Amino acid sequence: MHTVDLTGKCGKDPQSRFLEDGTQVANTSLADRKSGDVTLWYEIEAWDKSAEILQKYVSKGKSFGVTGRIKMQKWQDRDSGEERQKMSIVADRIHLLGSAEQSQTEQSEDF
Repeated sequence: MHTVDLTGKCGKDPQSRFLEDGTQVANTSLADRKSGDVTLWYEIEAWDKSAEILQKYVSKGKSFGVTGRIKMQKWQDRDSGEERQKMSIVADRIHLLGSAEQSQTEQSEDF
């Protein structure tokens, strides 16, 4: 399995939900600005403790990092019949970046 390490800014406030068994899942996007005007966008999916950290400490515009794996989804569009695909990153770890306050929080939390 390949591991992905990304850093960037949160593109939207994380949205969190709980499954029937109590498992927390959170989703957001991460903007990774490359040289010039190129920005790469990634959909981030976090589970359990990573979802809790994402929901609690990350918000739109804040810098954060993620270590995880690539997840590919494929489906057929109901209306057009075309095959669609979506890539997302399933977070194994969320890394808080930025202010000293965030760094202290990261050190005190068991990620």
